Amino acid sequence: MLLAAQSCLHRRGSIVAAVTRLVAVLVNRNAQGVTEASIAQLRDAVGDRLYVTETLDDATAAAHEIIGVGALAIGGGDGTFRRAAADLVATGGRVPVLLPLRLGTGNAIADVSGSSRGDRAGLAKDLARAASDEPARPLKLIDVDGESTHFTGVGLDADYAVDFRTLMKDRNYGGVLGKLSRGVPGLVVTAMVRTVPRLLARPLRHVRVVALDEPAWRLHDDGSPDVRLAPGATLYEGPFSIAAASTIHSYAHGMNFFPHAEAMTGAFQIRISALTGVETLVALPRSFDGTFRHPKLHDFAARAVAFELAEPARYHVGGDLYGPATKFTVRLRPATVPMLFRA
Repeated sequence: MLLAAQSCLHRRGSIVAAVTRLVAVLVNRNAQGVTEASIAQLRDAVGDRLYVTETLDDATAAAHEIIGVGALAIGGGDGTFRRAAADLVATGGRVPVLLPLRLGTGNAIADVSGSSRGDRAGLAKDLARAASDEPARPLKLIDVDGESTHFTGVGLDADYAVDFRTLMKDRNYGGVLGKLSRGVPGLVVTAMVRTVPRLLARPLRHVRVVALDEPAWRLHDDGSPDVRLAPGATLYEGPFSIAAASTIHSYAHGMNFFPHAEAMTGAFQIRISALTGVETLVALPRSFDGTFRHPKLHDFAARAVAFELAEPARYHVGGDLYGPATKFTVRLRPATVPMLFRA
């Protein structure tokens, strides 16, 4: 049955919310958490408002049919979510309230939304939440060389994405190895076998981050502006292990890497880490709650910047890999999309 009955109620925490929005669901069949069982459950819940996509063309076509519903639950990782948001904006119609389902490899956007686990109970809970009268908030988006997303980065994060794709996604393991390649076990194996050894062995690379035609601001540890940097100014130049920009706080798996991003009005957060491999591993346990600070950690608020690299490197856009390149630009997009954020 469709989730549109006005008379139904559901409870989220201590708040009782009325079911007021008609819900559609879009899932990426290629996402690691999407199974035939989850597709069947979602189809039982929303009927012909379930859109199962396998290609970019499928997703674009679905966006034109989805416009007009009250809410859209998106099943996949950060890449699936950011492409769906971009396709919906591109239609020129009213974008429905978005709620990511935790069904991908990278689920930073699901962390921000407070989405449930991707099991049967979690999916049912999230669909009821999408249908409720819980108010949405605007999600800021950035443009990375023409690609719309909520975060981007180069360095350790992109290296890890390359390693995971090489070791897990592209191998198409079956049986026990196939199960290990999904979820946390595959992530841990990737880190231990490839990413961490290279992190410890390789010297830091070099990056220059430049403000383009908009000002930027160096930030204090509490996120308040420190120094205003005029267009054309260099925000940072030097060694780095991670150089990233985001409009959301999470960098997946509950890591609060951009603690000031969501509080900014008309800007995105840039964080540059110049910690060595050993320093990064030591700091990792303290990086999840957003309170970790270090002299080698540099934070900025910006509207338009260029990341210039001393040597070609892969970078990611919402978890999807691009490059190698020696430069990419990041700009705040004028359009936002409505999303349900965690309480």
